[in-house]
Amino acid sequence: MSTIHERANSIAEELSFLDRDERFEWIIDTGKALAVEDSFTDEDLVKGCQSKVWLKVWQEADMLRLSGTSDALLVKGIVSLLLEIYNGSTTSDARAFDFIKWLNDNQISLSMQRMQGLEGMLRRIQSKA
Repeated sequence: MSTIHERANSIAEELSFLDRDERFEWIIDTGKALAVEDSFTDEDLVKGCQSKVWLKVWQEADMLRLSGTSDALLVKGIVSLLLEIYNGSTTSDARAFDFIKWLNDNQISLSMQRMQGLEGMLRRIQSKA
């Protein structure tokens, strides 16, 4: 099982060959490919997001499990990144990982509104870690 940093570094390596526009296209494509297996309720809606985001986070044997989706393509891609990076991580690794710094390090800048929504998603993840 790979660590949260190994998963994040693997994604960063894929992104390193892309320019800014291609990175956003890659994120959108990742969201389009996201398989949604759960059903979501209003309880799963993340507050603070401009678009609708459903995110479930739970612990299973000291590992985080996540499931989520969104009604907006770019945001669904961001949800997919969160799932890929955080799913299966230890709670201590999840608490220590700085996703916003990772975005900045990989030259992915989001609008203020999307950052507010992302912060809501990250608060939900951190509250279960």
